Amino acid sequence: MRKAKTSEDYRFVKILFVSLGDFRDSKQKAEDCELCINERQYATVLREMKAAKTPSEFLNVRQKFIALGEFADSAQKGEECLQRAKALMEKEDNEVLEKNQKCYQLAQNLMQNGTRNDLLRAAEIFCKIPGYQNADELYLKCIEMMENSNRFRKANKTK
Repeated sequence: MRKAKTSEDYRFVKILFVSLGDFRDSKQKAEDCELCINERQYATVLREMKAAKTPSEFLNVRQKFIALGEFADSAQKGEECLQRAKALMEKEDNEVLEKNQKCYQLAQNLMQNGTRNDLLRAAEIFCKIPGYQNADELYLKCIEMMENSNRFRKANKTK
């Protein structure tokens, strides 16, 4: 067991001790191997937690802490990962909401200008934020206003 260096080494040695059944202290040695495996896994997962930056990374690490069961403070660390993931998701949601609001406001301003190019730009912006407030309706209104503008120009050219 002293020469075991990796978790795989400890797993192999543990299997050997388990296969010995009740011989001497083989059960205790198998438990010692399991402890070493868990310690190594815990250290690896803890490093992953410290390196995590996105909600999905934190949720992935959380699953690994859950897999460690009741080893050390794995349950607490798993919960901490969940809270960090939720906080990051909330922050991302707020950033998206803020971005959508800015886009919506810009598109409304362009739409009020009423020029064909501004209406086209407004329609493009509304198209990028579907479902946000009444962006879908305003997109259609921009298209309608551009069509009306085209009809008006054509009517004036024929006069």
